[in-house]
Amino acid sequence: MMANKEDLYRLEKLVNTPDADEDEIRVLRKALWGKSYDRPKQNRYNSTPVRFTFPDGEVKEFSTQREASEMSGLNKWTLDRACRLQIPLKKGNFAGATVEILSQ
Repeated sequence: MMANKEDLYRLEKLVNTPDADEDEIRVLRKALWGKSYDRPKQNRYNSTPVRFTFPDGEVKEFSTQREASEMSGLNKWTLDRACRLQIPLKKGNFAGATVEILSQ
């Protein structure tokens, strides 16, 4: 089963629902994070540029996700999630900034 963006949002809703079906949660997690040999390897961590845009209009760009995560004080998965959901960062050195991963 190949997962898509709707599956991610559905999983997020199910996890936050108190009486959710555990089997459905398990199936969605497997689809989202399970191994799939159809997909190419995700080795873009070292070569993907990242842009932080602050509320005051300041923009900071980094050439790699690793460099961006070190400077912001956040890990790769937090940056990915903030970019995907288009929400500003709440913690770290760049709190309040929105994240764009430029070549996904």
